Parts: sequence; structure tokens; C-alpha cells
Amino acid sequence: MGQTNDVENVRAGWLPMAEHTVEHPAEIWEHEHRHFYVGRFEKTSGGDMGSMVVAARVHENENDVVSYSPKNTRDLKSIRKGKLIHANY
Repeated sequence: MGQTNDVENVRAGWLPMAEHTVEHPAEIWEHEHRHFYVGRFEKTSGGDMGSMVVAARVHENENDVVSYSPKNTRDLKSIRKGKLIHANY
């Protein structure tokens, strides 16, 4: 039971970053009934640019939202599919 609470606490810790990503996205992509909000953040200790992706289903179940943090630039590029509908560089 303690592990479940730990996982939930870790997930909750990402919420401010996910909210910022949706409110101030660097990019928004539309692909397969989803909007992918891409946030860019300060460089990590490993030298990679930090990023967050929030994927929200549109036109079907609007409550379906997933967020994840790509480990590197290659992983981030892999989500850039479909149509770019917003870029803020």
C-alpha cells in the first residue's frame, strides 16, 4: 500500500510542469484526435533540454489526458507527428 502512495506522490509532483506546458506550450501538434502540447524547460544536469509532453484526446473523450517527459531529444522528435498548429520559439 505504501508503494501506491509513493507513485501517486511522484505523479502529483509533475502536475505544475504539466499545467505550465498546457498554458504556455512551445508547440502544439494535432495527430490522431489528440493535441500534443510540448513544453521546453532548462537544461538538465546531463546537458539535455528538459521537456514535457501533455497529450489530450479531442473530439472523443475529452477527459483522456496523459503527460510524460521524453528522456532525450530523439524521444521528443518521435512525438512530432501530424500537423503543427502552434509554435512559440
